[in-house]
Amino acid sequence: MLFFGCSENREQNQNMQSSVKMLGEYSIEGMMCERGCKSYIVNKVDELNGVDDCNIDFDLKIMTVQYERSSVSSDKIIKHVNSLNDGQYSAKLIQANPINSEESKFN
Repeated sequence: MLFFGCSENREQNQNMQSSVKMLGEYSIEGMMCERGCKSYIVNKVDELNGVDDCNIDFDLKIMTVQYERSSVSSDKIIKHVNSLNDGQYSAKLIQANPINSEESKFN
């Protein structure tokens, strides 16, 4: 019975780790205008499975993405952005950190 309890705790810890929310910051190159390019990239990134929210600071050329680590990775987000509009845009990871579910940069 004790062994079963340990196994159950390990499974709960794995489930908790796989559902970690992340906050990633990416530099974005190739945007020509705030209204068109920014909106286009934000909408396309928001469509990715596991992305909760996306925002771009056009002046700083920084994209911030809140996402579910178990569903999408920083690499996938970068590849997706880099493939948009025949490769017009270039995304590079600045940093990605886990966040608490109550904490959101966008709230």
